[in-house]
Amino acid sequence: DWAMTEMTRFVESIKITPNSYPFIIDQQSKLIVSYPRAPDLVLSDASKLEWANSLLQKTVNGSLQVMEDVEFHQQPHLVYFAPTNIGLIFGMQIPEQDFTREVAAIRARSLGSGAIISLFFVLCVGLTVSFLFRPFNRVLKQIENSVVIEDDRLRVSMLKYKGQTEF
Repeated sequence: DWAMTEMTRFVESIKITPNSYPFIIDQQSKLIVSYPRAPDLVLSDASKLEWANSLLQKTVNGSLQVMEDVEFHQQPHLVYFAPTNIGLIFGMQIPEQDFTREVAAIRARSLGSGAIISLFFVLCVGLTVSFLFRPFNRVLKQIENSVVIEDDRLRVSMLKYKGQTEF
């Protein structure tokens, strides 16, 4: 059937990660409709495969579901699947390593961006505080210059202001 061939071809082209594989299982007949990882299993009984049998038993209409730690070729995988309105189960097998690699890459970008934004914020706050306290620093400098200790004696000079002060 042309429509089924076209749909199967489309599903086989889907790649979530470089090592992920899509699949389609017919709920009613429990036959594998599409499975690029093992094309020889197409039109075979899905319930004879441990992962597919578990999937068939756990399928709830209308919701995306996940099975964790499903072994394929000695590698743990996440299997995401959801039933369709026409009685097919569409799913994706994703190696946990691929999934965590993507998450780690996003986390690294986020941490780098966060560090740059934090550094910029601290720099802006520092410059703002420096600018805001400049008048206080001038007055403090005048007070420091007006007090001198000579020969164990304290000498205080009059403060001189040019025009109007900041206060």
